[in-house]
Amino acid sequence: MGPRILPQSSRRLRDEPIDVATAVVEQFGARGTTMLGEAQAAAYLDGRLRRAGLKVSADSFQSVRVFGWDGLVIASIVLLAMIVYRWLPMLGGVGALVAAIVAIWLCLRDEPVLLAMRRASQNIVGTRALAQRPQCRVVLLAPLDAPPLLPRYLQRRYIGEAVLALRAGLCVVAVCASLAGMLVGSLEVRLGCWYAGIVLAALLGAMGGMDVWLGRRPASPGAANHAGALAVLLACAEELVKAERVELWAVGVGASTMGSGLGDLLRRYPFERDSTVFVTLESLGRGDLAYVTRSGLVRPQAGPPDLPQLLADAEQADPLIDAVPRSVRLAPTMLGWLRRAGWRAVGVMCLDADGFPPAYASADDLPASLDAAVLDRAVRFVLSIVRKIDHAAEV
Repeated sequence: MGPRILPQSSRRLRDEPIDVATAVVEQFGARGTTMLGEAQAAAYLDGRLRRAGLKVSADSFQSVRVFGWDGLVIASIVLLAMIVYRWLPMLGGVGALVAAIVAIWLCLRDEPVLLAMRRASQNIVGTRALAQRPQCRVVLLAPLDAPPLLPRYLQRRYIGEAVLALRAGLCVVAVCASLAGMLVGSLEVRLGCWYAGIVLAALLGAMGGMDVWLGRRPASPGAANHAGALAVLLACAEELVKAERVELWAVGVGASTMGSGLGDLLRRYPFERDSTVFVTLESLGRGDLAYVTRSGLVRPQAGPPDLPQLLADAEQADPLIDAVPRSVRLAPTMLGWLRRAGWRAVGVMCLDADGFPPAYASADDLPASLDAAVLDRAVRFVLSIVRKIDHAAEV
């Protein structure tokens, strides 16, 4: 016996997902990380989850809005190394090597190290506990904030994980140039390598400055990214009245673009890895409804081998769902963070044929572009996923 769903007559008394997503955008405006719009969306979700009968807590934490100063610091190290290299090649080469190691280390991390001023953010955590010890736990996640507004020519090019990898690659090239100058020993070669290092330092500085500039951009309207996901989360929490074996959590994640909210959630709650499945809802309402098979650019993650089959079975259980398996090229995502950390996680998103969420970080991400049918199919899909997990727990 799977989760009990509200009868259709009761469902009509509730807001449709398209109405919820529209209200979030029109009432709260741009929901920048740690900004007022994000806090208002959190308060809205808090009240709606309480009305749905969930036990709700608002967990505050400190986050940042900008990407940090890591890029500028790396560029400064390379520039200083190249200046020293002009007269002391050995010392300059060591400096370039240090910059490369630092850049690669930052590429492997999930959030910046050198952060700007921290501000308050919050997670809204709703739970529907079971009377007995649950056999499985399903945690639905949706972002409270919206991505920063990017210029059109950067919307598909300036993606965090790819930029980190490019920065590390430039530092490695600087190291190779330093070594080449030292090994050849010719003054002309050494001078050429020095000029190349200065150019690389300038490129790194431009990328670091771009980080800081983009971090101070306003948020996009965020209808499909991610008001639609919040609407799907709320609809599923309201309709999943009872599960026999699955403990349901519905979480609105603050500062999702920085990873701070997800990190605070995992530190605060000791989830068991073997019995917890995360379902991330991101970028819903526009494009092709998809379940994510692989996520990320530099370090693509496929997730546990049993979950793709579960998602395929959940999609086939309802002919109205019509979701497709697809890889997502956007990074970072909550799904990517969870999979890299070794958690059992599945992702439901709307993607175009190239694996990008439509209108991500765009001023065109407005309520008028939302597709009510897509949101309804996403709700059906998530409910079907929970049923399949509940059935698997019974078996």
